[in-house]
Amino acid sequence: MRKRIAAGVVALGVLALAAAWGLRVAGRPHAVAVPVPAGGRLDLDQTPFGEAAFAADRLTAEFRAALAPGRYALGTDVTLDVPPDTSAGGTLDLRVAARGDADGRRWIDVTAEPSRVAFSNPVRVTGAAGWVADLHELTADPGGVEATAVPVVGRSVANWVAARVWSAPGGAADQAGSPVREVTVTTARLALRENGRVGWRDFRRGDASVLAVGPGSTVDVRDLVVTAGGAITDGRLTVNLKVGADSVVRGGGVEVRAAGGDLTGTFTVRRDATDTRVSLAAGAPAAVRLVAARVTPAAGVPDFAADRLDATVDQADWAQPHGAEPVATVRTTVRVTGLTVPAALAGLRVESVTGAVAGDGNTIRLDDVSVRLPKAAVLAAARAALPKSVPLPDQPVADNVAELFRDVKLTGIAADLGAPTIGYENGRIVFAASPVVRGRVTADGRQVALEPQERVVVVFGREVRTTVQVPVVRWVPQVSAPFTVPLTVRGTATVEVIPGPTLAAAALRVRTNCESAEVGEPTVDGLPAPVRPLVQLAARFRDRVRVDGQSPAEFVRSRLTREDTVPLFAATDAPTAAALSRVTASAPRLTEDGTDLLLTASLGWTAR
Repeated sequence: MRKRIAAGVVALGVLALAAAWGLRVAGRPHAVAVPVPAGGRLDLDQTPFGEAAFAADRLTAEFRAALAPGRYALGTDVTLDVPPDTSAGGTLDLRVAARGDADGRRWIDVTAEPSRVAFSNPVRVTGAAGWVADLHELTADPGGVEATAVPVVGRSVANWVAARVWSAPGGAADQAGSPVREVTVTTARLALRENGRVGWRDFRRGDASVLAVGPGSTVDVRDLVVTAGGAITDGRLTVNLKVGADSVVRGGGVEVRAAGGDLTGTFTVRRDATDTRVSLAAGAPAAVRLVAARVTPAAGVPDFAADRLDATVDQADWAQPHGAEPVATVRTTVRVTGLTVPAALAGLRVESVTGAVAGDGNTIRLDDVSVRLPKAAVLAAARAALPKSVPLPDQPVADNVAELFRDVKLTGIAADLGAPTIGYENGRIVFAASPVVRGRVTADGRQVALEPQERVVVVFGREVRTTVQVPVVRWVPQVSAPFTVPLTVRGTATVEVIPGPTLAAAALRVRTNCESAEVGEPTVDGLPAPVRPLVQLAARFRDRVRVDGQSPAEFVRSRLTREDTVPLFAATDAPTAAALSRVTASAPRLTEDGTDLLLTASLGWTAR
C-alpha cells in the first residue's frame, strides 16, 4: 500500500513540475501573468503515479529545470527559441480542476494559481503575426505581446514536462520537439483531495484495497529528479495520509474495514528503462494505524471487532516492470488492540496481538504473536471445569434395629460443590469450596396388621369354612429423613496451552489438584430415636462409609483432582471452523503478566 502511495506521491510531485512549467512563461523583468490555458489535461497511467495524481487537489512546489537549446514549434503559429545553457526555476501553485476517465484511462485538468518563474537566459517567443516577446522573469500582470506569449508557452511547457514525467522511457517523452531535459523538484507539498480514494492490489490480484482520504492528508516531495529520457534518478517522498471512513484493506484473503486512522512513511523512488521502483527509505519504517476496525479472516466467516490496528512496515520494495504487473516484497509488524474474537471461554477478550508478518499472498507467517487472556476469563474456565456435583452410591447402615426397623441405609447421596472461590497466588490458580453432602436416611418399619385368613373347623363332625383375623408383621418404608454433611475442600490448578495442529484444535488444559477435604458436623431431621445411635453420620462419613475403597472426603477429593480440556476458540459454524483450520500454531508459551495471562506463539495463515 505504502509503495503505491509513495509512487503516486512522486507522480504528483512531478505533476506539480509539469504545471509549473506551464506557469513559467514570462517576459522581461517586469510582472507577467502566468495562467495555465485550456487544454491542460493530463492522461494518467495505471501506476501509483496516476493513482496519486487522480487523488490530488492542490500542489505547491519549488523546482528547477534544464532546457535544451534550439528552436521549438508551439503549434503552427508560434516558435520558441531557447539559447544555450538555459535553465528555469521558481515556485508554483497548481490546482486540479477536474478529473474523470475515458477509454479506460484516467485524466485530470490542472489550473495554475499565480506563481513566480525565472529563466536563467531570456527565451524568445515569435508569433506568425510578427510579434516577438523575450521572456525572462515571470511574475504577474503581463502586458503587450507578453499577454499573448505567456499562455502559449505555458501550455506547451506544461505538456512537455507532463510527458517527461508520466511517459515511460522510450515513449512520448523522448520526442525531439521538447526542450525539457532534466527536471528537479527540490520541495513540494501535495494536498490530497478530501473523500478521494487511494487504491492498490497486493500479491493476490483479487485483493483490492482502497483507503479513503481524510482531511489534512499531504505528500511532501524532496529532490525528485526526472531526466530527459523520463528516468527518475532520485526522489524522496514523505506520506502523511489521514485515513477516512469506509477504508478497506485486503491481503492474503483477510479483509480489514476501518472507520479512520493514518498512514505515514518516507519512500525513495527510482525509474529506468526497465521498471519503476519504490522502496521504504532505510532506517525510516512506515506506520499504519486503523481505528474501529472490523476484521474478516475469510469469506463467510463472522468478523472480529478491533479497537485499533497498528502496523509498522519494516521492509517495502515495490517494482513495476513497464507494461507488466507489479511485484512487491513487504515485511510488517502488526499490533491489534482490543480484538474481540469468537471464543469458547466465557468473556474472553484478546487484549492484544502482535507479530511480524511476511508472506507471498497465499501464506502468511506471524512470528512471536502475543495474545493477552484476562485471568478472570481463564479462572471462569477453570471454575466451569469443576463438576457441579459428585454423586455417591447408597450406603447400608443396619439390617435390623430391635425388630422395629430393617434395611436402614443412606440413599440419594451427592456432594454439591456450590460456588467455589478461585484466585491467583504465587503464579498458581488456587480454589476453595464448601461442598455439602446431601441425602436421606431411609428405613423400613415393623407394621403389625390383622389379616383375614380362611380357616376350616369341625363342628359336630362336619368341616366348616370360616374367616378369622390373624396378626401379620410387615416391613414397609417408614423412615425418610433428610441429612446434610458439610465438607471443606482446597486445592490448586494449572493452565497450559495445547496448540493442536491448527487453531481449530487449540485448547487450554486445566489440571486441578484437590489437596484437602474435611468433614464437618452433620445434621439430620426427623430421625426416629431408636435409629439415631446407629446412624452416627459424622463418624460414618469420616470412618465407615467407603466409596471405591475411599472415605467420602477422599472420594470427593479424588473427583476434584482431574484434568479438563477447554477449547480456546469457538467454531460455531462451518466457515469459522474452516478459517481456524487454516491457521497453524507452534511453540506456545503461557506466562503471567499482572491481571493477564500472556500467550505467545508463532502462527502461520494459509489464505486458501
